[in-house]
Amino acid sequence: MKKFDTFEEDDIKAGYLLELDDGRLCLVNYNNRDLLGACTKDGMFLDICNFDENLYSDWRKVKVNKIYGRTFNGTINTYSTSDRNLLWERNEYEIGDRFIIDHIGVNENIDNCIKHTEYQNVKAAITHIYNYSIDEINEKDVTIYHLCFDGHSIMVKKDYLDKCKRFQ
Repeated sequence: MKKFDTFEEDDIKAGYLLELDDGRLCLVNYNNRDLLGACTKDGMFLDICNFDENLYSDWRKVKVNKIYGRTFNGTINTYSTSDRNLLWERNEYEIGDRFIIDHIGVNENIDNCIKHTEYQNVKAAITHIYNYSIDEINEKDVTIYHLCFDGHSIMVKKDYLDKCKRFQ
């Protein structure tokens, strides 16, 4: 089956398995109102129609990170990913993702004077993502994330974001 670059609500079919951003798996099927929904093992139900174009459910405050196709083992009611094709996977970080930066210092040049400001627990959002090829021979790429906060911006790599706390 073809792996999709983008995935929309209408592409999700009964029998698919969704992996949420909190790691829970949801099995997709029709509910008693003939609406397509997904249910976790612990019973949380999600109506697929409640997801936006980014596969985010504001109602449940969850985001779909992976979509797996139907199982090959003949039973539809399985939460295992081992016998399913991965159809779509979200890029780990996207424009609009928000983070809390524990501590950062900023130097500004104001009228030829350096002003240093220390920030703690500042909220920042990704506004741009840049992919650079740093070694075309070995095909090594680096992704740089542009974070904005309080009128300032910084450019960071993935490992920096991995250390920051995410918030909705």
